[in-house]
Parts: sequence; structure tokens; C-alpha cells
Amino acid sequence: MRTTEGYQDDTARISFDTVGNAYFTLRAIYEHTKREAIDLSAEALTKAAMQPAARFYDEASRNRDRATFIVDFTPTASLGLNFSYAFGKDDYQEADPSQQFGLLDNKNTAYTVGVSYAPNAKVNLGADYGHETFDAFQQSRNSNPAPDPQWTDRTATGASPTMRR
Repeated sequence: MRTTEGYQDDTARISFDTVGNAYFTLRAIYEHTKREAIDLSAEALTKAAMQPAARFYDEASRNRDRATFIVDFTPTASLGLNFSYAFGKDDYQEADPSQQFGLLDNKNTAYTVGVSYAPNAKVNLGADYGHETFDAFQQSRNSNPAPDPQWTDRTATGASPTMRR
């Protein structure tokens, strides 16, 4: 079940690239994306038995900041080395202050290293390794009815907190 009609992303991006060097390439990118949910339906949230302040992360409004750095090094015509590093933050609560439940923010980092080797025109070998980490904060609320006080409250019956048969 979807609770919105969709979303719209508006992204501002700036990048820097080196050119003119046969051995070395550097690229740096910064992106800021503002996502707006389109026509959030409180009725759909209620039908899904969700809290009115809850959102699905994939359709929730969010602000995203992300930076990426890419380095390519080609010491010879047949050998190439590459490295990339990226980090970012998604803030859902800042984009929609009425959101109190679900994924509220996410910080992430990623890096890759790689090597490629082409000993001749017919053979090209390569290997890459990547690692990503995510640090997310999400919040929920239990809306079940209160437990039977006879199970937990000594003052309810004057007895010990054990179940009665």
C-alpha cells in the first residue's frame, strides 16, 4: 500500500574534474537533494494501521547531502588503479517535521579500491573491493492496549506478580 501519489526530487550538484593529465584523474562531487512527498494520504496511513506521524522511507520527504571523491591513476598504458570515497546524510525529520516514526535519519559512507591490468589487446583483468556502512536512526511506537494489571501490578490484587489460573 502506498501512502503518497509519489515524490519529486530537486537536486543541486557541483563537481570538479581534473583534465589534461595522462596519468591522474580526480573528480569531486557534492549533491544536495530535497525530496517532497506528493499528496500524503492520512487515510491511507490509517487503513494501513499506521501512526499518522509515520512514513515509509522510500516515499517520505527527505533532505540528502552527499559528497563523492574519485581518483584514477594510470602509471602505464596497461595498468590502472582507482579509488572512490563517498559519504552522505539523509534527514527525513528535517524535511517533514510532522514525521515522528519510521526512518528519521541515515548517515552512510562507502569506499572502493580497484586495479585493472591489460597485458594485451585481447585480455583485460580487473578486481575491485567495496565497503559500505550505514548508521540509521528510526523510531516506532507500540500502540497495543495496556497489559492486564493482574500480571504485573502487585497493587491490583494485593498478590505477587504471577499469573493466576
